[in-house]
Amino acid sequence: MSHKTQEPVITKLSDLPIEESKWVTLKKIEYVDQVGKERTWEVATRKTRGKSGVDAVAMGNILLHPSKPASTLLVIQYRPPLDAYTIEWPAGLIDAEETAEEAAVREFKEETGYDCKVLSVSPAQAADPGMTNANMQLAMVEVQLSENEEEPEQRLDDGEHIQREVIPLAELYERLVEYSKRERTVVAAKLFHFAAGMHFAQTQNILRRVEDEVIIAREKTDVPQRQRSCRVGVSVDLIAASAMLPATLPPRSAFFGHFEIIFVQTSVYSIGNNCHVA
Repeated sequence: MSHKTQEPVITKLSDLPIEESKWVTLKKIEYVDQVGKERTWEVATRKTRGKSGVDAVAMGNILLHPSKPASTLLVIQYRPPLDAYTIEWPAGLIDAEETAEEAAVREFKEETGYDCKVLSVSPAQAADPGMTNANMQLAMVEVQLSENEEEPEQRLDDGEHIQREVIPLAELYERLVEYSKRERTVVAAKLFHFAAGMHFAQTQNILRRVEDEVIIAREKTDVPQRQRSCRVGVSVDLIAASAMLPATLPPRSAFFGHFEIIFVQTSVYSIGNNCHVA
């Protein structure tokens, strides 16, 4: 990757003959609707779809640090169709012989430099159904950081200029709103919808507040021989799988009076401060 020396500038915008297109093409659909009327629809389609039948994968991610709140890693890159910088989760096309899980690990390493563990992969989802048949899957991944770990080197392709930004999950919604106010900056819809859902859950008291020490019952966990506790110095919101993972790996929860802890497998994810998992 070459170092940035200037802002990107669009120098020309012109029509593209279909026979010259490498990545996408435009087609006309003729169909009969629900009341028997003949209609047409213009649709953009990708030329790169592989055997999996899915075009791309995005990596929703959580970074776990021994002494810092759980965070997520975002990428900032210039997108010519918007003539703007986008704030996104890492993502990329699935190669012809790849699975979504394999592509997620590869693309995450290339764009961020980090090795990740795939926790779950969603079913195929529509990307923009009013304009294209492009689809994607969402891989939720986890990165375990060490105490003094340095930011790894990216493995970017020629023409890729990707800035990394680590945001505490507790601040994600507010930070994305602030990003949206910047000139020539757009937040990707998928990421903003995730953050807005978390924010809605918190502000509507869907997630309970934890105000004291809570012991998670052994029989409620996937580690029956261990107890886990969250000692909280100040009131914090606890969130984990309910937001970070799709229904393919359902979260578990334990209730203690008016407190609730949500967790998956052996992890408890805190998006607040001063939470220690023992």
